[in-house]
Amino acid sequence: MSDAVVIPLRPQPSPGKPEASDADLVENARGGSRRAFEQLYRRHARMAFGMAHRLLAGRDVDDAVQDAFVTAWERLDRLDDPQAFARWLGTIVVNSARRRIRRRALRNRLLPGHQEPADYDRLIGEQASAEAAAELRSVYSVLDRLSTDARLAIVLRRVEGMTIPEVADAMGRSPATVKRRIREAEDAISAHAARRER
Repeated sequence: MSDAVVIPLRPQPSPGKPEASDADLVENARGGSRRAFEQLYRRHARMAFGMAHRLLAGRDVDDAVQDAFVTAWERLDRLDDPQAFARWLGTIVVNSARRRIRRRALRNRLLPGHQEPADYDRLIGEQASAEAAAELRSVYSVLDRLSTDARLAIVLRRVEGMTIPEVADAMGRSPATVKRRIREAEDAISAHAARRER
C-alpha cells in the first residue's frame, strides 16, 4: 500500500466545522484577509479559467484570469451581494476577455500576417472525435471573424449555457441586444456550414 499523501486542490472542511460561504469569505477579504480571498480563488478559479478558455479560444487565458482576480480584489467593496461572488467574477472574466478580443482584432488589422493562431487542439481536447474536432475548429474559425459582442454572446449562451438575461448581465448589454448578437453569430455559422456542404 502506498504511503503517498493526497493533498486536495480545495481544502476540506474540518469535521463539525461548516465550510465558509462565499459571503463570509468576501466579508473577511473586505476586512483585509488575503487568506479569505485565496479561498475564493481556489473555489472559483476552475470556473474562471474554463470560461476564459472558451471565450478566448485558448489564447491569453492565464493573463485574462489573473487580471480578473486582481480586478475582483481591488473592487470587492463594490459587490452588492457577497454571496453572488461567482456570478460577479464571471462578469469580470467576460470583460477581461472582451478587452483581449478587441486588442487582438486591432493588432491583426494593424499587423496582418502576425496573427496569433488559436490553440484549437487544447481548446477541443483529446476526447473529441476527429469529426467533432473538425467541426469545432470550423465553428471557432467563424467566431474569430465575428464582432466581439456576437462572439461573447454566442459562447456564453450556447457553450456556457447561460440564459439570455444572464448573458445580458454578464456582458452589460440589454437582452434585446444579446438576442441580436446571438442571431448574428448563428447566421454566420449557418452560412459557413452551408458553404462547406457545397
